[in-house]
Order: sequence, then C-alpha cells, then structure tokens
Amino acid sequence: MKSILTVFTLLATGATLGAQTTSVSGLATGNVVAGVQVPVAIQNKQQAFINSQAQFAAHNFTAAESVLEAANLATTGTPEWHVESGFSLIRMAFRFKSQGDAAFASAIAQLALRHLKLADQTFSSNTSPGEIANEKGLTGYVYQFLLGDRATAMTYYQAAVALSPNTGDAPGLLAAINASQAVEAQKQASVQRH
Repeated sequence: MKSILTVFTLLATGATLGAQTTSVSGLATGNVVAGVQVPVAIQNKQQAFINSQAQFAAHNFTAAESVLEAANLATTGTPEWHVESGFSLIRMAFRFKSQGDAAFASAIAQLALRHLKLADQTFSSNTSPGEIANEKGLTGYVYQFLLGDRATAMTYYQAAVALSPNTGDAPGLLAAINASQAVEAQKQASVQRH
C-alpha cells in the first residue's frame, strides 16, 4: 500500500516534478523529465489519464474508466485497486471542474464514490485503521469539494478521525468545517438579535 500512496503523491504533484529528485522503490524508471528519472508506472498512469480524459470528453464513460483502471498498480479487485481507481477518478473530476464543467465533474465523482464504497466493503479484518481512514477521508473529500455536500463529508471525516486521528487530511478538514459552522451560527445569532 505504501508504494501505491507514493505513486498517488507523485501523480498529484506530477506537474512539479521538475527540480525534485524522485525515488520510488520497486518501480522501473523510464524517461528523464527535467533531470528526473520518472518511473515507467508513473508515465503509464499519466498517459492513461490523458487518454481517459479524451474518452470522458467524448462521453464514453465506460471506455474512459477502463483506460484509467488498466494503468492501476494494485491487484485488480482488491480494496487498494478500488482506492487507486477512485483516486484517479477524483483527479479526473477535478480536471473537468477546473475547466468549468461542474456537472460533468459531478458525474465522474459518482464513479469515484462507487470505487471508494467498494473498497470500504472489501477491506479485510487485518486492514490497518489508517488505510480505512484514508478511504473514508477521500470519500468525504469527494462529497465536500466535488458534490458540495458538507454534511455527508463531515460524517466521513468523523469516521476517518475515529479510526485513525492522525491519518490524512480528514482531521484538518473536519476542524475547518466545524469552525465554519461555528462562524455561521454566530452570524445567524447576530442577525436574530437585531
């Protein structure tokens, strides 16, 4: 799982690889980009992302999702595979959202949620609380930032924090929502007093 999380991190920051030295143990390296040896798996995932984006733009969701999944590093059907698929779909949803297509981003986010829920259903009893917390945090992130459902996001963040209080971004995101709700409550109380 650690190698997959390393790959996720590299993919999420792929545009900034330029001056960084990247080392991913166990992955074959390929092309050199701005002086950095980029692992073949990363190159394959980036190419799959580009190819998938074109398929999504053509409204061919089944083919687009298959292209993304073909580049997964985790074993097909495992919880890790579903989380990896979900993460790729989250990236894609944000790509379309950044291009101003919120409805399309929302549709892709639903595909990501399907994978994250399948991961949640297939975790085994010996899965670490941190891995499950990461999945729940990602699920909350989708609800909050792609679907605009802060209440559901909060539920997932709370579950993530309960499982592993120091894992991922869920603790900070939950704290931000709580702070925002406190400010909103103060504003409402102030309006009602006047």
